[in-house]
Amino acid sequence: GLTDTNAPFNEIIPQRPSVTYMPGSGRGFTLGGYDQPNKKQEIQLTHISTAGNSSDFGDLTAAVYGGAGFGSLTRGFYAGDVTEGNVIESFEYASQGNAADFGDLTLGRQGPAGLSSTTRGVVAGGEDGDISSPARANTIDYITMATAGNATDFGDLVLARAYPAGASSSTRGVFGGGDIHPAAKNEIDYITIASTGDATDFGDLTVARDLLAGGSSGTRAIFAGGNSLSSPNFQNVIDYITIASAGDASDFGDLTVARSNLAGFSNSIRGVFTGGATPGDNDEMDYVTIASTGDAADFGDLIVAMQSVSGCADSHGGLQA
Repeated sequence: GLTDTNAPFNEIIPQRPSVTYMPGSGRGFTLGGYDQPNKKQEIQLTHISTAGNSSDFGDLTAAVYGGAGFGSLTRGFYAGDVTEGNVIESFEYASQGNAADFGDLTLGRQGPAGLSSTTRGVVAGGEDGDISSPARANTIDYITMATAGNATDFGDLVLARAYPAGASSSTRGVFGGGDIHPAAKNEIDYITIASTGDATDFGDLTVARDLLAGGSSGTRAIFAGGNSLSSPNFQNVIDYITIASAGDASDFGDLTVARSNLAGFSNSIRGVFTGGATPGDNDEMDYVTIASTGDAADFGDLIVAMQSVSGCADSHGGLQA
């Protein structure tokens, strides 16, 4: 305790407990992944406002990759898997620990994109994983993140595709890129998160690619990296759009390392991109200031080099305007 010099002699004033976490304070998470030849179940923590290496937070319910990440102010979520899983799981930001089952997607799939507002999480696209004839999905699902339960149908993407990236403002969600094997796509779709209905065409990315990552402030969405499925395969390009105004993306700058299969998360100021394939596993974390343009800078390293990771945060553009 502390002694108050204005209080009676030797009176002990109790010290308030320290605040270890405030919702929306800038926690980003790298979820699952693949370090050849192993699927991973780690949840890795990053403090977005402070450059440095990631740290261990806890574990997902199973080793997974190829799913979608998204989050509310208090919870992080992971949905789908490379085995066409339909599981949605969640974990609490406030205390380090493991994820728990939340519910199921309407359709089990790999390669969907995730985004969220303060209340809703949305998962879109993906594929059924049939190697001989993989079927791309146009399905958009949503959940109310405060209440555990199964997803509900939201509507359809303009173009059925796998491995796009998601980003959002507090009202609008955008999905960029993806593939209809063997071709990468440059489409950007958008939805109004609080409603339901089919997505609408927004514009095009500067480079057609899948396996890219997204992030957002309250006004801008950024899309980084990816695989063009043609030479050169691995991309370092970062694009940006103004979420409120439909139109084609503009060039933002470049990643420090060209790569696909990376994760993205953000607060209202800074976007961070983690891991990826170059084609080998990568432990890089890059960051940009979303309101500016320019090349990314080194942020730190993941605990272990891995690809096919997913990301979420407590303070992205859908949560902080």
